[in-house]
Amino acid sequence: MRNVLYTITALFLLSFFAGCSSNEIVQQGATTNVEGSKADSHGLYYYLPKTVIDVQVIAEKRVEKAGPFYRFAGRFLNLSDLITEDVEEWRIVGANISVSSVPDPDRLFRVTTQGVPAMAALELTDEGILKSINIRDNLKSDAISVNGGERDYDTDLKSFGDLSDVISLNDLTFDDTPYTGEQLVRSSTTAMAEEASREIGYLRENRTRLIDGDFEILPPDGAAYEILLNEIDKKENAYLDLFRGKSTRERYVKSYQFIPSADKSLNATLLRFSHRNGFLDRDDVSGTPVYINIKTDKDGGVNLIDEEVVERREDPKRGVAYCMPAVAEVSIVDRTLTLVTREVYLGQFGHILRLPEDLFDGDNSGALFNPTTGALKQVVRW
Repeated sequence: MRNVLYTITALFLLSFFAGCSSNEIVQQGATTNVEGSKADSHGLYYYLPKTVIDVQVIAEKRVEKAGPFYRFAGRFLNLSDLITEDVEEWRIVGANISVSSVPDPDRLFRVTTQGVPAMAALELTDEGILKSINIRDNLKSDAISVNGGERDYDTDLKSFGDLSDVISLNDLTFDDTPYTGEQLVRSSTTAMAEEASREIGYLRENRTRLIDGDFEILPPDGAAYEILLNEIDKKENAYLDLFRGKSTRERYVKSYQFIPSADKSLNATLLRFSHRNGFLDRDDVSGTPVYINIKTDKDGGVNLIDEEVVERREDPKRGVAYCMPAVAEVSIVDRTLTLVTREVYLGQFGHILRLPEDLFDGDNSGALFNPTTGALKQVVRW
């Protein structure tokens, strides 16, 4: 279930009635940082996010297969641009960077409320990350989106998975060549190549005569002309492939994730790559490394909630906790060649702040948050 809307009313009737008995309706909400990574009692909880770097590496595989008559291409057809050996080769052609998120277990908060509707409506992601507070349905169609992860992936690319789905030399054959009976009965490769070259000359001659109208019976209309010319071209190319060879290229994409954290290096090997075998695990030394490099101040983030507890010697609790993310520059490097560089925002290295204490004490305000970084996107009043 996506975009679950949590509503709290009945859980706090006791506080509500207490306020009514004194002719005063108390409308207040509070958030408390939870020690540990799991809920410690009944209630409503939300996580701030830990930003994930999503990397899409794009590689191209080139397959070339030499034709059976390539040795006779110059002799019979005067061809020089030939494939003379079978080739299967990979190369990296690009990369993309985007961001997503996972819940940060060290940033779990419990929400409590008094009265109606103070902070009574939270919208969370499926993983429990905060998306909005007190946002009415008619406001969710505003121009500002609450979706977090920006992606610019090329959806037309094939995903690299099982190697059986990747093109290979076995996919290039010459079985579609329309051999004639005379060609098939030849006892030597040289004789078969000579017959094939004669067939190419015959097809070219017929194409010229058809274009010049040098036949007693001609096609009845333009569509029939086009069909005949296409068939001649198809047969000619099939015979030419016997001399010049066949080739194909296809691009594949493989996705990787990297979660930056303060306790590990921000410059790491993301994967390894081989011109022969393509994508490899990062521990497979038969390939060359592809690095992820992140430039940011991973020690610059300050948890002001923790600091205020120390200064005031108590937990003030009031005010929703959110994140002011840190700026980072992320690069993907193939050995020494930089494939892509992008500026992103990382929630785990940012400041943890509180919104004003009385912001949601009425029924006329709400807020939108970025579930990828934990940042405040918009405060809405109506």
